[in-house]
Amino acid sequence: MTGATGFCPGGDGYFTVEADCFGVFVTRGGLGFGPYRQTSQRHAYAGPHPEMDATQTHPRAECNEFITGHFGIATDARLYETFR
Repeated sequence: MTGATGFCPGGDGYFTVEADCFGVFVTRGGLGFGPYRQTSQRHAYAGPHPEMDATQTHPRAECNEFITGHFGIATDARLYETFR
């Protein structure tokens, strides 16, 4: 509900996850309220990899990021294969 994770069933590759979010976010002019987009690019591995943390094996775009000041929920998401 607060982000999107990309899983790659067809093989290893480099993927981009975009999450459309709605909530509170920080801008140069102060606080904003409404829609915003979060993006994550990462190499994704096909199948389970129990020796690795899931955050290392699959890209995730998170709508709640305390460091950057984003606090919202995900309303939509897309997964793009960047290259193999």
